[in-house]
Amino acid sequence: MKLRFSLLIAATLIRPVSTLAELTCPSEVTIGCTTGLCGDRVRDAIRAVVPTSTRIIWKSLPRLDLESETIDGVISPGGKDLVLDAYLDRIPEAEQKTYVSLDHQKGKHTPASINRDQFELKFWKSYFTSKQYRHVAALGICYGHQVMAVTNGFSLYSDLRSQLGIPARYSVEDSISFPVPFFDSTPEPFLAREEHHQAVRKLGTSQEKGQIFATSNRGKIIEGIRYDGRPAYSVQFHPEISRLEVRVATLLPFVQALCDR
Repeated sequence: MKLRFSLLIAATLIRPVSTLAELTCPSEVTIGCTTGLCGDRVRDAIRAVVPTSTRIIWKSLPRLDLESETIDGVISPGGKDLVLDAYLDRIPEAEQKTYVSLDHQKGKHTPASINRDQFELKFWKSYFTSKQYRHVAALGICYGHQVMAVTNGFSLYSDLRSQLGIPARYSVEDSISFPVPFFDSTPEPFLAREEHHQAVRKLGTSQEKGQIFATSNRGKIIEGIRYDGRPAYSVQFHPEISRLEVRVATLLPFVQALCDR
């Protein structure tokens, strides 16, 4: 797979790069994680794409004074189900009781998961509206994909099997298709690792801000969204545990925006 990209996130925000060898990064970059330090696999995957001459400083965003702290990029990694109240009011009224009955986490949310949901929803609202983050690179993975989408007006399917007739996507590889070009190098679908039972839902409302660039399962599952006005995108699949070529192809746009900041 050639590593060449047509990055339509906004030409002024992410500069196309052909190969890892063409990456030019500063001597040091700071990446903020919306929970902990993103996990070993995410950090290792990013480290493998960032030039070895560049030092990466990892920071936990909930512990920072975001008004004064300078960060170059943000990653929201996988996690538990996003709290239903974050998007229930967008669901057609006739379906809301079904959503409540399908809520796998009802009564199971822990203080840690509640705190994470509250922080993520507040942070991403600020990220997409504040001038402070205009050039800060952002990447959402799995849970991160869903919370970034919800922040941009999308909704979720609460349970794939019940609502779409698709089994939960745990420890499986799905074929990812690209209805809208994102990677020039991926005219054909590629296989990526999945770990989820929910998915982003597009209701077609004016509140939904972002362009869907990747899908799976015959277009039923939204696998990738790029967002307006920021060097930001999110993916439902897990690049950090997918095949090497998928990992690099998916993470390279984030790293390029990180280094261009």
